[in-house]
Amino acid sequence: MITARQTKELAPQEQAAFVKFFKDNPALGQSESPESTHNANQMVNYLADAWKVIIDGESLRAGFKALSEAGRLKLRNPAQQKFDQASRGYNQQNQDLLETWLRHNHLVFDPADDRAFINYSAFYEAMRGREFNGSNLNWCRDYLIGKGVKLHWLERKDPDAPEYRGHRFDRNDPNVYRFAPKSETNRPSLPSHSGNKYLNGEAEREKREAERKRFNKPDEDVMAAHNYVWRQMLDKAVAEGRTHLERNRIAQAAQQCPGGIRLQAEAAEKEAALIRRERERAR
Repeated sequence: MITARQTKELAPQEQAAFVKFFKDNPALGQSESPESTHNANQMVNYLADAWKVIIDGESLRAGFKALSEAGRLKLRNPAQQKFDQASRGYNQQNQDLLETWLRHNHLVFDPADDRAFINYSAFYEAMRGREFNGSNLNWCRDYLIGKGVKLHWLERKDPDAPEYRGHRFDRNDPNVYRFAPKSETNRPSLPSHSGNKYLNGEAEREKREAERKRFNKPDEDVMAAHNYVWRQMLDKAVAEGRTHLERNRIAQAAQQCPGGIRLQAEAAEKEAALIRRERERAR
């Protein structure tokens, strides 16, 4: 039975009935959430100020029905209610990490879409008791798929659809163009760095040249020509061997000589001369 109130202040039993009614009706929102605060104000104003009745279970049910039908309450739908329950105990950092992970894995993540709340709830429940990180989220994804839990994925865009060709398209515009104009095509996708000495290699060449002059090093081209001459001498010495064993002996002498190509060439010539003398003595 709904009873008229005598005082403006809420009695302790009225406050207790109010709290219990909100706990029993998750559609009104979680405690201290924007929806819950809005709905609580609407209910109190309606029952205590407009109706001027005692707040108890019966009056709360009647007020809830009247305000719901009038569209004055911000009610949570079943998907949002499930999310409210599953997300208890998680903080904003967990929420941000999960949103980023869902985005990268092409799962619906936008709170404006009720399917996102289903995804959030499934992962919050699966992650309960686990360290909240990307590796465990990957494991939970495979676990949920294996169990047959329905996850909601972002729709793939058709690359051939005219809406996604990167230019204006309007089915209702008779002057629409199907292909992009020349003014918007044949443009390099990246800026040229050919004139920037720090990106085209010129600065590095200047640095090497300054270091060469500072330490009095020979020019790279001169060194290349110098090494070419010694390489020719080494190859000529190896070619003096008349048999495979002799040529291998000369090449091995060069390889075992410490130092650069010049010393190796000299070692090869000495070995070739020694083989020549051995041939002469054997005659």
